[in-house]
Amino acid sequence: YRLYQTIVARSQALPLPDSAHDEGCYYVDDLLLKIKRQFNMKINGILHVGGYDGEEVKGYDQLGIKQVVFFEPLKSNFEKLLKTVLPYNSATCHQVALGRDESEMEMFVEEENGGQSSSFLQPKLHAEFYPQIQFKKREKVKVVTLDSYGYTSCNMLVMDTQGFELEVLKGAEKTLKTIDYIITEANVGEIFEGCAKLEQLIFFLEEKGFTLISFNQNEFLWGEAFFMRKDLAVKHYRDKADKLQRQAAITIPV
Repeated sequence: YRLYQTIVARSQALPLPDSAHDEGCYYVDDLLLKIKRQFNMKINGILHVGGYDGEEVKGYDQLGIKQVVFFEPLKSNFEKLLKTVLPYNSATCHQVALGRDESEMEMFVEEENGGQSSSFLQPKLHAEFYPQIQFKKREKVKVVTLDSYGYTSCNMLVMDTQGFELEVLKGAEKTLKTIDYIITEANVGEIFEGCAKLEQLIFFLEEKGFTLISFNQNEFLWGEAFFMRKDLAVKHYRDKADKLQRQAAITIPV
């Protein structure tokens, strides 16, 4: 409970700039739009795990991201993904799932939500919160590690893997050394059986040199977490404190 209180205390929503939609960033994740500005993030490229239909590529392009790599295992979703990213030379797509090692695994596949809720894990609270979504199909997919690709030029990781996030990270320990920022879906309840919880991601990533900056939770016990490399976070907040001190010095009469 104390850990949960700490998470909530560190999870205040960041204000979305009024000009966000004026710039045409309709498809990019709101959280990315906010934090990129607030933290003056220098994003060289994005590794996006759980690409679904790739709509985010439009927002990434608007933000000037020069390299985007999508990973999507399901055949029907991958076909949508290819069509979406076709106009964007910055995007590369791999029809594969990511995990801690190489294998072949079966996914629980749904169609009511377009396939984007499909998971390696049996739905648990998901069935209670979203009873209209039925996982009636199964599909075997190839699983490899992110490290097996050897990407070093992308410094941001985005994950949307329906509770499989920790497994992805365990297969990305080398890649994480080149990552500065992470946005991931995270659960505080057991949305899928045995799914990774937010506190597990915090513990794992703290050991890899990251710190949790924000967590925006919805009423269904999941949300989006933003992690940042600790040294970059410390520099950001020190610079912010120095700026406030300078402003205070100007406004206080001698």
